[in-house]
Amino acid sequence: MVAPATYTETLSLSKDLTLLGAGPETTIIDAGGANRVLSVIQARVVISGFTLQNGRTNLLAGGLFNSGTLTLDHVVVRFNQGLEPGGLFNSTNGVLLLRNSLVYSNTAQQRAGGIWNAGQMTVLSSTVRGNQALGVGGGVLASRGAVTVEASLIEGNTSDLYGGGLFVGDSRLLVSRSVLSGNLAVEGGGIVIDMSRQPARFEAASIVHNRAITGSGGLQVRTSVGVTLVNSTVSSNRALTGGGLGVQAATLVLSNVTVTANQGQGGGGLRVEENGSVGLHSTVVAGNLDPEAVAPDCAGQIVSLGYNLFGNASGCGLTPGPGDLLGQDAPLDPLLGPLTLVAGLPVHPPQLGSPLVDAGDPTDCPPWDQVGGSRPQDGDRDGSAICDVGAVERPPMWRVFLPLVRGEEVKG
Repeated sequence: MVAPATYTETLSLSKDLTLLGAGPETTIIDAGGANRVLSVIQARVVISGFTLQNGRTNLLAGGLFNSGTLTLDHVVVRFNQGLEPGGLFNSTNGVLLLRNSLVYSNTAQQRAGGIWNAGQMTVLSSTVRGNQALGVGGGVLASRGAVTVEASLIEGNTSDLYGGGLFVGDSRLLVSRSVLSGNLAVEGGGIVIDMSRQPARFEAASIVHNRAITGSGGLQVRTSVGVTLVNSTVSSNRALTGGGLGVQAATLVLSNVTVTANQGQGGGGLRVEENGSVGLHSTVVAGNLDPEAVAPDCAGQIVSLGYNLFGNASGCGLTPGPGDLLGQDAPLDPLLGPLTLVAGLPVHPPQLGSPLVDAGDPTDCPPWDQVGGSRPQDGDRDGSAICDVGAVERPPMWRVFLPLVRGEEVKG
């Protein structure tokens, strides 16, 4: 056990080691702006109960460099500066587990304000907040390897280019039970996926309150072999064009997803470019806003896989599938509740009488909804349990949840 104190030094570890501090509030390693705080070189290292701060370098990683197998548990990485990244770099040989930890207020002169991963990385029950990059990836840059984000929060990060919260290159990605909120970029305020030959999947994820100066406030898929969203919510994102989701030369599939309350020209909820491909299944796209009133909910070619609800499909190049509900001149109201925190995730529960209830695919229904409720349920009490459209299943007796107040912390 390392005694509580502030230690002004930098560390380089090349042998297997476990470091236990008294807690990140009291056990601090401060590089004093002289160099990188910590380097782990081809070793197995566990660090728990520390703060790593005030590293600075004109090379890789102001805070931490890892080419070994590293576990950070109850660790805070803050106030570090680097050429790229500002906080942590996990190399192609590195294996990193970030658990119950916080990466915040780190700055990169180029890419990756908080974390750059090129190896194997798992972010579990952790927060990446308030980091900044002049290049891509304000919070996290995943250039290669594989990244899993589970029960975590990526919030309030900024990129002066693409991907305020998360930029994904040629990396496998899984985001589960997590929130991307309040991130900002020129394009792709929440997430950008580009030049990827690996699949990306979002399960029980909430992409909310992100903003882009130009295109795609929530998620922008530029070029990719395939991106899938399941049991997820895309809400309250804003951009000049494509407020919620933007798809360019890529394939995107949405299944049991709620896309609502987003704002942008030419597709307030969803914008599909000429070479993009989007398939929707048991998904609601409604209640979005186009300031020019041309395509409030969606724009571009969309393939219906059935059982969707489009509030206003007038801007969509869409051939309706089985079970689809479409509004045109008179928008169809899905009767969604306000953005509400349920099981740690901001979602829009369907209200009493919602046309989403028991209107999903009767033969293809996931066993759970976004907040862990079982599917299907007999939400309309007609004696037949059928999956609801969208991210959240309404049970026969719906509990009362308070709406999410903007500015309240969302914990993964």
